[in-house]
Amino acid sequence: GKDCGVPVLAGRWWLQTVPEAHAVVALDVSDPARPREVSRVTLGEDEAPHWLAIDASGRRLVVNSAGWGGSNRIFLLDLDPATGAVTLDARFRDAGAARPGVRFSARRWPDGTVFT
Repeated sequence: GKDCGVPVLAGRWWLQTVPEAHAVVALDVSDPARPREVSRVTLGEDEAPHWLAIDASGRRLVVNSAGWGGSNRIFLLDLDPATGAVTLDARFRDAGAARPGVRFSARRWPDGTVFT
């Protein structure tokens, strides 16, 4: 549901989706008694980020959003492993789209699958 998220731990950075804030946050957990937010990416008021995954380099994240508006989008984020800064890869988008992300709903995939 929209009330949960799946985090990623990358070194000292705890990366967490926050659906209610439409965001992904990076926390410095080097002192577990005092985690502190170091970065935040907001995806849009109609997005509810949910799952996160990180690539082998530890620098690229993928996040899905079961958008409250029904958009069902996927986004790419960049992580600076030195600072914990998380930024949205604005180049990753549907062709001709005004906003980043790739939409999963209302499209036909090469295998013939249609998500509605």
